[in-house]
Formats: sequence, C-alpha cells, structure tokens
Amino acid sequence: MSDLVKRELYLSKIRPFIGKPLIKVIVGVRRCGKSSMFSQIIEEILESGTDVKKIIKLNMDDIANAELCDPTRLYNRIVSESTGSGMYYVFLDEIQNVTEWEKVVNSLLLKGNIDVYISGSNSKLLSSELATFISGRYVSIEMQTLSLTEFAEFKRRFSSYSGDGKSLLKEYVRRGGFPLASIGDFSMAASDMIVKDNYDSIFFRDIVERYKIRNTKQLELFIRFMFDNIGNPFSARSISGEFEKKRMKFDVNKVLLYLDYLERAYLIRRVQRYDLRGKRVIDSDDKYYVSEVSLIYALIGFKSNMIAAIEENIVYLELLRRGYSVTVGRMYNKGEVDFVAEKNGKKIYVQVTHTISSEETAKREFHTLESIDDNYPKYVVVAEDLWQSDHKGIMQIGLADFLMSDDY
Repeated sequence: MSDLVKRELYLSKIRPFIGKPLIKVIVGVRRCGKSSMFSQIIEEILESGTDVKKIIKLNMDDIANAELCDPTRLYNRIVSESTGSGMYYVFLDEIQNVTEWEKVVNSLLLKGNIDVYISGSNSKLLSSELATFISGRYVSIEMQTLSLTEFAEFKRRFSSYSGDGKSLLKEYVRRGGFPLASIGDFSMAASDMIVKDNYDSIFFRDIVERYKIRNTKQLELFIRFMFDNIGNPFSARSISGEFEKKRMKFDVNKVLLYLDYLERAYLIRRVQRYDLRGKRVIDSDDKYYVSEVSLIYALIGFKSNMIAAIEENIVYLELLRRGYSVTVGRMYNKGEVDFVAEKNGKKIYVQVTHTISSEETAKREFHTLESIDDNYPKYVVVAEDLWQSDHKGIMQIGLADFLMSDDY
C-alpha cells in the first residue's frame, strides 16, 4: 500500500467505472490532486491482480513527453505498448497539451482493450471537446482542493500537528487546501511560496501562453481586482466601469473574455443569482468566487478584512464538493441568501457570517431566510460563537461543524 491519503470522495465516484468502456475524465485546478488520484486508481487496479505492465501513464506536462503532444505519435506510442491480451489501462495527465487529444482518446476507446483515463486543468476545453466528439462515452469527475476533513487527515498523516478543531479551522482558512502545502510542517511563508508557484503556472501556462496574451500586466490587474472582490455581485459592464474610475480602459468585451479565461483555468467560479419568488435565474450581476482561497493570498496577500468573504467562499466550495448546484438567492425587498444549493431534488438554504454580535446583526442574517415559506432546511453558518437564540426553526451551526458534517 502507498502512503497516499485516499481521497475516497472521488475514488467512490470513479471506482464503478474502472474497466468499463467509458473515458474517465478528471478535471480541476492545477495541483488539486489529479495526478495523485491517478496513482490511487492505479493502486486499486494493481491490487485486483492486474500486471503492472498493463499500466501506461503519461504526464503531458512533462517535457520528456513533448513530442507526444502530437496526436499521431501519442496514439502510436500507446497502441505499440498495448498489443498483448487482456485490458490495458491508459492514464494521460494534463491532456489539454495534446493537439486534437479528443481524437486520440476516442480512437483508443474504439480499440476495445484499452481503458482510458484523462485529466485536465481547462474546464471548457475539455467539456466542449468531449461533448462534441465523445458524447455519451465518458464520465466526468471534478476534483477540488482539500476539504477541511481531508486537510485534517493530511495534517495528521504528514505533520506534527496536534491542535484542536478551532485552531485547525483557522489554519485551513489561512493556509488553504492545496495538498502539497499540507504534507509537512511548512511555515506559512513557505506554504505561500508553494501556492504562488502554482498560481504562476496557472497564470502563464493556462492563460497567457494558451491565449497568446501580450499585456500580462493588464491581465494581472484584472485578476487582482476579481480576487479582491470575491462574493460581490458584478456584471461585465459594472466591472468595466470600476476600471474606468481608475482611468484604465477595459471594455465590456475584454472583461467577458478575461472572465472566460479565468473560469476555464479554474481560477474563478461564476455563481448566478436566483429569484426566490419568481423561481428563475436572474441574468445579471453574477457573483464570483475563487476555486481555492490560498490563490488570493498568493497574489494579494492575506487581508483580515476579507475573512468573512473567504469563509463564504469556503462554504461555497464545500457545497460544490458535495455535488450541489449552487446559486445566490435573491428575495426582492428582503435581501439575499448567500447560497441556494440543490441536489437530486433536495434543497438547502445557507447564510454565512463571520460572527453575530448583536440582535441587529442576528436579524439581518436570519431575516431573508425567515421570508422563505417552504420547508427545506435553512442554515446560518457562523465562524465565531453562535448567537444565543434560534429564529423560527432556522439552524445555526459553526463553520467547522458545517464543513465536516455528514448531515446535509
């Protein structure tokens, strides 16, 4: 057995499809653990009695495999290594570096004796090509960085950490969930350096190089603005207007283009707003969150006045991790609900706050939830001490308990 921490949340989704004639697609931000997930899948395949010679694993980010980014060479290489009897298992990491990769994996699937697994760090590249060329013949699993539960397991396994749950949460909020930053007793400065290196890889390889961007300073200013305003509602026009106030020209089309690039690279996530009374998505003023909060620290540093927004971002990512479809709930004249989360006909409403220190604050946090007249569960998630009283059946829960609970 390896010393890898098994990330069962994702393994359980992949395991039923091992050996089945479907392409297994694992996507997510760089260094969220996709390569390690490949290793864990391979470990389970080998434990079932498969010969190690039946495993073919190639990282397309590795310069040693640069010539294999040509689709014909890649296909011929894999076919030449899978001429024996029985099933072969092919793992292609960071597949987006291969020209016309979708034709390669489709052709491998048609061979009948090759079980294909691919990973990538570009959301729309993979989704569009898969939908076009391999429709109905793949399953897609999105990986994220570590949850608080996984973070705790990593700290127990790979460091001398012995703090209590409250200090664990504070470290998670500050350090973030990239696995590499969690596998040792790194100082916070060293952890930030690890994340900054990853940010630079995303910035230059997944955005600047891929989209041939010349004005990198303008792009970084745009990313800084988005990171500094997580959880705030914006339209492309209002973002353009914010830059105009600073005498910087960002037309609406450029804003839309940059937002698309950042979403593709898993730097940011767009969350639409939902009219709770009209039961429809509001096509304006979306909110944006980051795919991993430590990316913010890597670029603009840790700011204590952002802590409430960071905690809100973390709750949003946890809801996604659990398979919920998430929108922001809007109730006209009654305010907003941070998150309306739906999954398999189930719905929950979630309001996130750093602390409730007065009756006035309590009314503000509970007010919109009280206005929703259905029987779905409603939560107020509080990072600091809970308020002393409940409001009309709305459940209060601490942030750490919410992140680690199995009850929703």
